[in-house]
Amino acid sequence: MIKTKFLLLTQFIAWIGLTMIDFLEEFIFIDLQFEACLFFPIIVGIFYFIKRKFIWKEKYRQLPIWKIMIRVLIFVLEWCFITVSVSTIITILVFNEIWIIPQGMDYFNGMEYPVYGFFLCIIPIVLILIGEIVIWFFGKCRTYLNK
Repeated sequence: MIKTKFLLLTQFIAWIGLTMIDFLEEFIFIDLQFEACLFFPIIVGIFYFIKRKFIWKEKYRQLPIWKIMIRVLIFVLEWCFITVSVSTIITILVFNEIWIIPQGMDYFNGMEYPVYGFFLCIIPIVLILIGEIVIWFFGKCRTYLNK
């Protein structure tokens, strides 16, 4: 459905956003970490629906809900695998102090990276599942109203 390259590009953009926010927090003392942990995953969910418009052909729009959910489940599993892989790599780099933003001596400094990985995995999935069900429901309502 959606190419792995697109998923990796989305991950790359989302992690660059968090890294820039972490840079601002570490060196300029602007506290935007919580907002970034919510903002970027929500944007990823919105990007899915923008890309979905160009992916799904007219014949797929009339599929039964179980076939749509299987396609979405495959996407969700791909997204989870890539997110967990990238999050694990970045978290290991952060805790071994190899990451591009130095994390200071505080034990809890750098904890935003695994938390962000969790949010980046869960929030888009919830948005996508709810959105697909709503789109399917309105598509069925429109079909019945046009009869």
